[in-house]
Amino acid sequence: MNRPFLTIEPVWQDNQIVEIRVTAETEHFSGRANAYSTYKALREFANALKGFPRSPTARHTFDTGAGQGSFAVSFSCAGSVGYIAVAAKIREQSQEVQLEFVAEPAAIDRFHSALLRMCTTESGVAELEGVIA
Repeated sequence: MNRPFLTIEPVWQDNQIVEIRVTAETEHFSGRANAYSTYKALREFANALKGFPRSPTARHTFDTGAGQGSFAVSFSCAGSVGYIAVAAKIREQSQEVQLEFVAEPAAIDRFHSALLRMCTTESGVAELEGVIA
């Protein structure tokens, strides 16, 4: 069984926007879409994840907005066992997939670092690896 995951990678950019390819997969579902954002928004998203969660009620969301391709993700505490619930919605044209998985705080830290590195170099892949539930 493969681990669930979420990846974000830039595929095109100009001076103002970046097109990102978002891929997410769980045991039963997967989705991929290209959506538009900015490196500034991605950097703010990454910075909000630093040290996440800071409290049991912590929640953080990121949303590229509506469009032919879109991506939204939310992070919240998954009970008191130290896991983070990750809920992603990926839309491409008229198809949409919503999936959920759990991740460890250390995986969120690695994802945070990878997102920041991706924003700095304007290349690479930021991957969040989940745990097998």
